Amino acid sequence: MRSLRRLEELALPPVVRILRRLPFGLAEGILIGLSLGQAALDPGRLRRAHAWASAGGAGTRGVWSVVLGLFVHRGRALAASPALAIARASAISPVKKRLS
Repeated sequence: MRSLRRLEELALPPVVRILRRLPFGLAEGILIGLSLGQAALDPGRLRRAHAWASAGGAGTRGVWSVVLGLFVHRGRALAASPALAIARASAISPVKKRLS
């Protein structure tokens, strides 16, 4: 599913730029829908989320409700912080430096 991830890298920034012009609630709903759609199209991402929730990430809640919540939260986070969608992954990942 590398091609799907690459498509996300290319398509998400322009989509977020357009959605920023819409009311927040509408943009948030669209991004949540896109995140859920991506989960349906990327079984590897869905499998990893389910494995994490099954391994104890769900706590006392149902595993599938937590998996769904992960993808909903991702859409909300992109709506609340559009810079995360526009910035390249390498720009936001922490840089590890050796302290001497």
